[in-house]
Amino acid sequence: MKISTERVMDDCEGLKTSVEDTTAHVTGSARELELNVKPEDVTESTQLHLLVQCPCIPKHDVKYVEPHGKFNSTVEAKNGKLVINGKPISIFQERDPANIKWGDAGFEHAVESTGVFATMERARVHLKGGAKTVIISASSADVPMFVMGINHEKYDNSLKIISNVSCTTNCLAPLAKVIHDNFGILEGLRITAHAIAATRRPWMAPLGSCEKAVKYDDIKKVAKQASKGSLKEMLGCTENQVVYEFNSDTHSSTFDTGACIALNDHFVKLSTWYDNEFGYIDWVVDLMVQMD
Repeated sequence: MKISTERVMDDCEGLKTSVEDTTAHVTGSARELELNVKPEDVTESTQLHLLVQCPCIPKHDVKYVEPHGKFNSTVEAKNGKLVINGKPISIFQERDPANIKWGDAGFEHAVESTGVFATMERARVHLKGGAKTVIISASSADVPMFVMGINHEKYDNSLKIISNVSCTTNCLAPLAKVIHDNFGILEGLRITAHAIAATRRPWMAPLGSCEKAVKYDDIKKVAKQASKGSLKEMLGCTENQVVYEFNSDTHSSTFDTGACIALNDHFVKLSTWYDNEFGYIDWVVDLMVQMD
């Protein structure tokens, strides 16, 4: 299997490759490439390509990343390539993805993370260069949208362009699914809080009305069950008093049982946490695997 992700413009959500025999194609500034492509995951059969706006990728961006700390491996620029842990990453310089011969690079999936090409018509530009499929890492007005653990099984391999929706939706969906499946959701309001915009470590508080009368302890019970069962890889659950403990957490969402409020048996405020970079990109990669 060959997997490729791409990102144009100037910051990168990152990529974790955990599948061997994989071609990964990333465009962006490599802000988190070093975090999610772990040295043990980069094998002889793993090919990495990096498409960037700037002709020079600062090694500092790879070696030192503010939210996640220092990357403890070798990083160097050599022969026009970025070399991480001895593995070369090709660098291309094209603003328009249509001008990149994606097929010649030998990859199959492109992850569109610019926010610029988020419609069916605009995302097709990646297919022109040889990509076989495109995953948009944002909500889309006209592209079929999928979330791992929620509706990924409905994916049809005839679809060449799909959306993994947003990191925020991936956080909300697992918890909302649990509540809706068990008690029904009549209506709701989502509030997302970011500690600092530059680091964007979010906390989310969905407010909603349940169709069935329910005690908060029952909500907590079913959320815990789901976090240990069908949604265990996507939905976490904590009873600790937490603030910033989710850096590099791979869950889409971690339900904070101690930060919730039940106004009555039908109206509740639920709190859940996520690392919108590291957690989200894990599920983008898993969606790519689902497509093969």
